[in-house]
Amino acid sequence: MINKDFYPTPRWLVEEMLCGVKLQEIKTILEPSAGKGDIVDYILEKYNRTFYNEPSIDCIEIDKDLTALLKGKNYRVVYNDFLTFNTFKHYDLIIANFPFSEGDKHLLKALNMQKNGGGIICLVNAETIKNPYTNVRKDIVQRLTDLNAQIEFIEDAFVDAERKTNVEVALIKVFIPPKEESSLFFEGLKSKTYNTHEYNSQELTTFASQNEYIELAVEQFNREVESGIKLINEYYAMKPYLKERIEKDTETNSCTRNDNIIKLTIGNDDVKYITHSQQKVINKFVEAVRYKYWEALFNDEKFVKNLTSNLVHSLNKKLDDLRNYDFCVYNIMTIQQELIGNTIKGIEDTILDLFEEFSVKYSWNAETSKNIHYYNGWATNKAYKINSKIILPYNAYDSIWGRLDLGWKQTEKFTDLIKTLDYLAGKTKLTIDVRKIFKETETTQDIDLGYFTCTFYKKGTCHIKFKDLELLEKLNLYGSQRKGWLFYDFGRKKYKDMSQQEKNVVNEFCGSEENYSKIFKAQDYYLLDGKNLLALNY
Repeated sequence: MINKDFYPTPRWLVEEMLCGVKLQEIKTILEPSAGKGDIVDYILEKYNRTFYNEPSIDCIEIDKDLTALLKGKNYRVVYNDFLTFNTFKHYDLIIANFPFSEGDKHLLKALNMQKNGGGIICLVNAETIKNPYTNVRKDIVQRLTDLNAQIEFIEDAFVDAERKTNVEVALIKVFIPPKEESSLFFEGLKSKTYNTHEYNSQELTTFASQNEYIELAVEQFNREVESGIKLINEYYAMKPYLKERIEKDTETNSCTRNDNIIKLTIGNDDVKYITHSQQKVINKFVEAVRYKYWEALFNDEKFVKNLTSNLVHSLNKKLDDLRNYDFCVYNIMTIQQELIGNTIKGIEDTILDLFEEFSVKYSWNAETSKNIHYYNGWATNKAYKINSKIILPYNAYDSIWGRLDLGWKQTEKFTDLIKTLDYLAGKTKLTIDVRKIFKETETTQDIDLGYFTCTFYKKGTCHIKFKDLELLEKLNLYGSQRKGWLFYDFGRKKYKDMSQQEKNVVNEFCGSEENYSKIFKAQDYYLLDGKNLLALNY
């Protein structure tokens, strides 16, 4: 289905939009109707030819197919609908080819966003300006007049475009000067108290609904950012009065002020940031608070409790990039959806990693080589499966205190094993808190972890005995299938219909036709694929 408002901007028109603009002075850009990225393409091409440092560009696009195209170009899509977009970030420039059907709403939104200073370059349907029959359009025309906006009407702009239309457009360029901040202390001394909302961080743990919990976290984020921005604005308003000394200029007989008594830093950044513009300091602050909240979310058990360790690690790798994304419900839900989409792959990777860990990884050692049972697989004689008892070189016995001392990596490995077996058993939530059991246990022998027991020895080994042999068979079957050691329709094909080569593989893997028949009769249980691997239970 064609997007009725999607009219890609011709290159010559993008050049016209940016004519006279000093791109090297623009560091933050928003393209709120990004389409397939024609305007962003041109800007980055221009920067790469002329300047050294690329600007920070955020995109918004409501069409999901176009969003996927933008992400394929590695462009940062921070939201879906410009009309409902809210951010504390300041943009030096908003540039867009707004939807012709509602350009007035989009232009008004841009004007409101840039009210404290910044540029707007946009294309709208010429009727938006020429025929101001609504209050919204009248307001826009008046504001553009007051701001001395440059407006050029262009006929036939899209007649020869990628998608053609006879609509006349208006090219609008307006640059709003930065708003001069006034001091709350000097103008609001009559108000001696501030209205504050007491917030107890423990409230986060009392919410049964994760949606409520997320909404509360976002509310706290917004309140913290708003408070910080007020503080920064107040600092800049007070700067002229906060110099270290007042010195007399001998030539003019006037007083000059030098460095500030109070210096402003953001996080661990050097005080040099105080020389930056006010909006740059605000952006730096917003990014720091965003990072803090994203990091807290990724370390919160409510959010990551069902994730395997490899998925948690992949989340934390995204933290630096998430400084550029607002901590809002939309972006949190977007990440959740991405996690759900990656969960199956994460489960598969974890199962295969554990299959390798408990089988061939330590086969070089005489003792641990007994972990696996070799068999002649499909087109190979190097196939193997995990035995019901395995030995791992996990040195977790504290010989001085005679107790267990497990490192976090080893604990993580056992947690992943429990999660994997939970998935294989069809359970959506972690059944056992491995960290708690290891912390509270007073023995190193036969520690019960549900699906298996483990014993740690002074010589630096751990013996694992699987109690649920059906789950172990399921793990072996999954690993062997992914390794290609079992023929394609293993478990789905009747024994009597097999070739002799296929029967040989079955006999090697299962031990007998009778054992194979158990798998054949319970295919839904034993045979896993992407469709029945459980996703996250949000």
